[in-house]
Amino acid sequence: MDTHDWRAQLLPHIRQIKVNEIMIKLKTPMSHADDDELIEVQKIAQSFEQKTYAGAANEEDYLQRISSMMQLIDSYHNRKSQNIKINIMPSDSFTDPL
Repeated sequence: MDTHDWRAQLLPHIRQIKVNEIMIKLKTPMSHADDDELIEVQKIAQSFEQKTYAGAANEEDYLQRISSMMQLIDSYHNRKSQNIKINIMPSDSFTDPL
């Protein structure tokens, strides 16, 4: 089987589903994104999917690369949210033990 045949067999709606999944991951921390930001997120997701599709050796490689990138995005968002969740005690609640 020719290694390029897998692209012809992959239905176009599958690619759109992957773009949508990538967009969801990218915009997760952007709950208040405006239209311009969402358009930019869509462009990034489409570009990533297109490059992955073009560079993948087969369908399994395509899906694995997208899955790996989505895991990296999750990991990045988790690390970032952990850094934000630092509890700071208000200065007026500090009592001197002496």
